[in-house]
Amino acid sequence: MNNKVVMKIDLEYTKDLLDLIVNDGAVDFNIGQDHFLSLQSDDGKKNKLAFHLEILADQGYIENSCTKGNDIGVQRFGLDTIKIKKIPLRLTASGHQFASDLGKSGVIDTLTRSFKDAGPSEVIKIVCALAKQIADKKLASFLDESN
Repeated sequence: MNNKVVMKIDLEYTKDLLDLIVNDGAVDFNIGQDHFLSLQSDDGKKNKLAFHLEILADQGYIENSCTKGNDIGVQRFGLDTIKIKKIPLRLTASGHQFASDLGKSGVIDTLTRSFKDAGPSEVIKIVCALAKQIADKKLASFLDESN
């Protein structure tokens, strides 16, 4: 019997992680900073953090600030041992856009209610479409008010 838990993308967790990064106020962030430590206080949390960092990197939303390589500070030793290295990372322009779109009112609720089984690429398309729809409604309302 396999006791492994299948890791799925946790959109609330992703949003919280992106909020921490955006609200850090620095150009670069470091997963070793105090406000990130609660995300990695035990092995289960390290696995979850590593998984979500890797998904964000796969999508081009975070990258190493010093090199353009793939090193985002996640080292895996075997199946269950993960070390989080304290290296400078940055949120890319696409990452900032995704964080902004994900934070728009109603986006997370819609995703978790109607698209909970969507994969990473689908989530991005849905988040962008929902954010565009919200922006279009605000723009139309603004233009109606100014006329």
